[in-house]
Amino acid sequence: PVSVCPGDEGVLYQIDAVPDATHYLWELDEGIYGSSDSTSILLSFAEQFIMDEGSITVTPINSCGYGGDSWIMVEFGQLPEKPQMIFGPDTLCTTTDTTVTYTLDEAVPNATGYEWMLMPEEAGHIEGDGLSGMVHWVQNWEGEAAILIRAINECGYSDWSDPFTVITYSCVGIFEADDNIADVFIYPNPANEALNVVFSIVDESLYPVLSVYDIYGRQMEEVDLNYGKGIHRINTSYFPQGLYFIMLHDRHRLLGTKKFVISR
Repeated sequence: PVSVCPGDEGVLYQIDAVPDATHYLWELDEGIYGSSDSTSILLSFAEQFIMDEGSITVTPINSCGYGGDSWIMVEFGQLPEKPQMIFGPDTLCTTTDTTVTYTLDEAVPNATGYEWMLMPEEAGHIEGDGLSGMVHWVQNWEGEAAILIRAINECGYSDWSDPFTVITYSCVGIFEADDNIADVFIYPNPANEALNVVFSIVDESLYPVLSVYDIYGRQMEEVDLNYGKGIHRINTSYFPQGLYFIMLHDRHRLLGTKKFVISR
């Protein structure tokens, strides 16, 4: 072989017999280990290479001296490095967000593929062999989950990445508004210090109320909007991280809903 991996063992190298040779001298560069005085040798390679390549040389010998060398250069492969940061939603509602994509921020040098893992298994399963993994969450599953990724190449696997923690909630009981009553758009999402709510009520004679609830149903804010169309800015600087719901209503019915995440 002209290419080997860290920790390879029992790798055979050999030459044809040389006329008049009685034995052979094998010389090995650093990181290559083995011993033989015949036409073949079984070699082992270091768990970690300090060079990119090394040579294996064999010289035929008899009582009159040394013959000409035969040699081969061997490329030392490397295991891929541990992947860095995973990006994606860290708080979500598994009642509606059953399929979510997570992404590795930066490709791992020398990696030819990737393996994703979701823990615990009862939370769902994850698909993907590239820089993105798609999680299929079990609907209404609640708890803390971890997403990990490791890189793969012809030499094996990297260490698993640090776990990316996701908190999931079941949002059963959060009602959806009737269609065609109001348009609601929010930005930015995820939010940090502030959230903008853009709304438009089909019946502009309605003056809606805007309410914000956390995942546990606790009201965080409520304000009367004295117009049927416009933009309202919510100060979210004091909101803890997590998932929230906006409800636009007129005291009698739900006009529109949106969910957003506070992430810092």
